Amino acid sequence: MSRLLGQITAAIARRIPDMMPRGSAEWGAAMRNEEEFIDGKWAALDFVLGCAWACFMERRKQMEFKLKLGRYILVLGSLGMALAVASSAPHVYQSHPPIGLIFAGLALAFALTAFWTFYRGVGALIQAASSMLIFNLVAYGILQSTTAGDKVWVSLEFYRALAGEGIFIWAALFIGGALLWWLPRSKYAAAD
Repeated sequence: MSRLLGQITAAIARRIPDMMPRGSAEWGAAMRNEEEFIDGKWAALDFVLGCAWACFMERRKQMEFKLKLGRYILVLGSLGMALAVASSAPHVYQSHPPIGLIFAGLALAFALTAFWTFYRGVGALIQAASSMLIFNLVAYGILQSTTAGDKVWVSLEFYRALAGEGIFIWAALFIGGALLWWLPRSKYAAAD
């Protein structure tokens, strides 16, 4: 039993430098070397398990920071879009009220997505972006299939362009949210 315990301890100790995030491998190597000087097999095992836990916590801190940074970048991007669209909505409304109302609705959608993502996390971003992506795809499909809109809608081409632009923006937000959700669960999470 003592020999098996020593083998388990040595196997874990050998992996400690690899468990540490990049830039901290020296710390892991120092922990591995300390294990050799600990008296008692159980004390050595306890030490290397503590070291493995410390490695895990360091890696988790790094990953959480990157994920939070990515999430906040997407939130700020959504807020930036909301501000940009909201600032032009009053001017557009003066020249054409229906288009101005659409701009106000878009600004509200971007702002709500930003706040929902900030408070509820990446899952909320995926929900909001996928819903708006589907809405824009359907709108674009409907607008592409009609030719009678120019008399009723003033500029059918403008609405088509707006829906097409919405597809790209919401697809980018959806992909960003999906990456933030997928990365910590992927095989690449441990490669940080």
